[in-house]
Amino acid sequence: MRFDFAAPPRVGVHVFRFTLPPHEIAGTHHPEAVLDVPVRVMPQATSLAVWDVPSPAVAGTPFVIKAGAKSAADATLAGCAIEVCDEAGQVVGRGVLSDAPLPGTGALYWTELELQAPRIEGMATWSVRFDASELDLPHEGAETSFSVAVM
Repeated sequence: MRFDFAAPPRVGVHVFRFTLPPHEIAGTHHPEAVLDVPVRVMPQATSLAVWDVPSPAVAGTPFVIKAGAKSAADATLAGCAIEVCDEAGQVVGRGVLSDAPLPGTGALYWTELELQAPRIEGMATWSVRFDASELDLPHEGAETSFSVAVM
């Protein structure tokens, strides 16, 4: 016999209790039987991708990148926020993920972000982060980094 259950919507340990009432089979009496099955609900993983980073970017001028997030459960991430932070951790760009996945991908929701190149030449390494706390299905947030040559 097979039983299918949906995972509880909250992260943590939950207990499913199965109870077989007292019964009789072929003249043998069987008492009530109880089985507790603990289930650990964990948040779904998310991942980030960054692409179309110019090489090089001109110091002090705007440039555009693309960034996207994907749920391991292929959950819809449309409308979720994504942020770019500079090397000091300051938010330098924000965007909202697309209403539909990037064509040719299973569930990569993406956005274009306009950023301002640092005024100092050299390599700049910035981070992109996705906060998943606004999703109905629990997910982990994600963070990745990218570098841009500034000239």
